[in-house]
Amino acid sequence: MNRDLTRLEHMLAAIDRIQAFTSAITYEAFIDSDEKVSAVLYQFMVLGEALGQISEDFRAAHPDCPWTLWLKTIKGMRNIVVHDYVKVDNAMIWQTILDDLPPLRVALERLYRDASNA
Repeated sequence: MNRDLTRLEHMLAAIDRIQAFTSAITYEAFIDSDEKVSAVLYQFMVLGEALGQISEDFRAAHPDCPWTLWLKTIKGMRNIVVHDYVKVDNAMIWQTILDDLPPLRVALERLYRDASNA
């Protein structure tokens, strides 16, 4: 399997883990649990790092994906978690989990399936 498909697998796994960590809890339970917050933030780091390692050739071969937007938002969130952690906003993280991860996962799954069959 090529490196880009492996990175897509890492991204999908990170999303699955985030959703598993947060699926049965409220926002209040999330922010009250240092373990949940830490686990979720680590998976966002994995998500952003894996995205950043997808090759330019792969991106060019799949121009229908919003790479620029994904790099700005996902990699940007990763950079805040890693380099500017005092600015992490748990409410924004929670909204991202609820609003952005489900459609991102669908898009990544489709991309993975298409790239695997190419």
